Amino acid sequence: MSAPVIILVVVTTVAVAELALRVLEPALPTHRLWHDTLPAVRVRQMKAFRKRWGRADVVFCGSSVVHSGIAPRAVAEGAGLPLRGYNAALHRGFYAVIGPWLTGTVIPMLRPRILVLGISIYDSNDNGPLLVEEPEKYRRSLLGRDGLVGAVARRLAMASALFRHHRVLIRPRVLLAAARCRAEGTVLPDADVRGSKVSVGDDGEWVGFHGRGFHTTEAMHDHLANGVLGNFCMGGEQLAIVERTVAALRPLVAQLVLTTVPMSRAITELLPNGRADLDDALVAIRAIAERAGVPLIEVDLDLEDEVHFADPAHVNEKGMDRFSRRLGVRLAEVLSGSTPTASRPSR
Repeated sequence: MSAPVIILVVVTTVAVAELALRVLEPALPTHRLWHDTLPAVRVRQMKAFRKRWGRADVVFCGSSVVHSGIAPRAVAEGAGLPLRGYNAALHRGFYAVIGPWLTGTVIPMLRPRILVLGISIYDSNDNGPLLVEEPEKYRRSLLGRDGLVGAVARRLAMASALFRHHRVLIRPRVLLAAARCRAEGTVLPDADVRGSKVSVGDDGEWVGFHGRGFHTTEAMHDHLANGVLGNFCMGGEQLAIVERTVAALRPLVAQLVLTTVPMSRAITELLPNGRADLDDALVAIRAIAERAGVPLIEVDLDLEDEVHFADPAHVNEKGMDRFSRRLGVRLAEVLSGSTPTASRPSR
């Protein structure tokens, strides 16, 4: 077989595989080329956002307390401004994770004029094992890598369904099942225990906690008490990471804003010094904002755990709406050039 014929066969095979996977993709489980499935869900949504609007007026980012706490449309309504926004926050999106996520993916895709970053005591614990483990998972993932390999992989993932789902090519049963699902209008089960594929609203806000009253589980308690806030100690590397991230992001957008996030009363019970640790964290956050020359919005809300929270860390839809609208009021003050009124941190 001649070289031109071989090339033609290869090109045809790749083209057919690409077309087939584009057709099957809606029925396939979300790919895991990132450290979990949520970034892939977000990239798909951001592509649709960009196709519709061209760019974003405002992007919100941070950890899960941001994606569960901020509804972009409610922020716009609170601000009284026609802001087209997207919530790009990630599960366990500590600053060592959202820094490269924003610079490598979100900002190039959405080119936001305004970037609002949630910041809290969760981002500050030098003894929190998850603050080290999660960034390492992100960096080890194919699409989270630094350098040329990561940059090329992210471009390929944007363009090619074959690249996004190449791992299923060696799983013919999955492909056949996906074909049946497409014909029936159904989807294959997704192994993501968080249900990211079905728990993200139209503007990126997390709806998985909607309709829930306050409760916690053993897993959530362990996540907070040991993984994030365990053996709490602040003032070293994690705050330095926050400061470096803020400095790196500031030149990339016209307006960078930091905001505090809602805190349940239950959080104080997980800290060695209770409320004093929260107050110390706020002092440190204020200092970072002042040194960086960026506004810090402190949202004053008297939220009730039993009414506005789904668990100790995350608000439900009632808390999301109240926080988002008040954040919009304060954001409008920033954009108008006035200084938001400093207030006590929300409980």
